[in-house]
Amino acid sequence: MVDVERTGNIAILLSVTVAMVCFASTRAEARVNIPRISCAAAQQVVAKSGAAVMTTGRHTFRRFVAHRGFCDRSQDVRPSYTQAADTAYCQVAFECYDRHILGIGGP
Repeated sequence: MVDVERTGNIAILLSVTVAMVCFASTRAEARVNIPRISCAAAQQVVAKSGAAVMTTGRHTFRRFVAHRGFCDRSQDVRPSYTQAADTAYCQVAFECYDRHILGIGGP
């Protein structure tokens, strides 16, 4: 005789597990590795999403932004350069920096 309540609980547990695995696999994305792609491709990543954290070297990464709107209010932007697969000096986009650290405006 089949225990209907137990079978229903197992089905629910299985459904939740499958949903969690699907959600986790769609959320886990590898960080773009700029030295392995062209400068234009790196620029396109930032242009598409507005901001992106990308690998810049073996143990380094940086956050690139399309414009100041992706920074905190106390921050400004400056051009951000790094090495890409096709050039040693690629302006990927901008990076946020704290104005008061450099003595530029702010309290």
